[in-house]
Amino acid sequence: PYGHLTGGKVNLEYLPYKVVHEPDTAESKPWHIRAYQLVLDDVDYSMSMLPTIDKMTAHIAHAKLVDGIIDTGKRTVDARSLKVDSADVKYLYPNADFIAKYNELHPLPPDTVYNPADTIPWTIVADSVCLSNSHAVYALSGATPKRKGLDMDYIDVNRINVSIVDFYNRGTDIVVPLRQLALDERSGFSIKSTTGTIAMDDRGIDIHSLDLQTNF
Repeated sequence: PYGHLTGGKVNLEYLPYKVVHEPDTAESKPWHIRAYQLVLDDVDYSMSMLPTIDKMTAHIAHAKLVDGIIDTGKRTVDARSLKVDSADVKYLYPNADFIAKYNELHPLPPDTVYNPADTIPWTIVADSVCLSNSHAVYALSGATPKRKGLDMDYIDVNRINVSIVDFYNRGTDIVVPLRQLALDERSGFSIKSTTGTIAMDDRGIDIHSLDLQTNF
């Protein structure tokens, strides 16, 4: 199918864990979804997932997915092209004291339901992924950015441009062949150009043929 969504708003909030797990007895069937073209314009997304994410918001000015296939039975996602332009994202995470207190008040329930499908990792592949003219903030909730220098509690990045080909992810295995990565951080640090391949699995990270150019 073809789809076009303009001006949508999505809000997702995860509630605290229940002490007693209530199993889902409904029979589930795999979904096979194919989208020849999906377009988003001026869409807002927000979510909260404590204790990991205090608040995440994203405004997507324009996004286009071409030839996307999702198969929940095989646990695969395949896309020929995904392009996102002029995204504005903010990710706020809570401090360690809040996380410890939250986990005391909302302990994880015992896992009483075994689903063999849960042990099969999802596989995500994409021929081309592009992000252009975007802005992102990754910060400790409530933190005030320092006036000068790089502040690891408040990373504010503008003019983000990323181009990836042949992206692959299965469980902990990730392969990111970069054709371009450029950005400007609030502190004045800039990445002008990046090419190379970043591969990661449960054994570590490998970086191949990296060419990184900064303003220093």
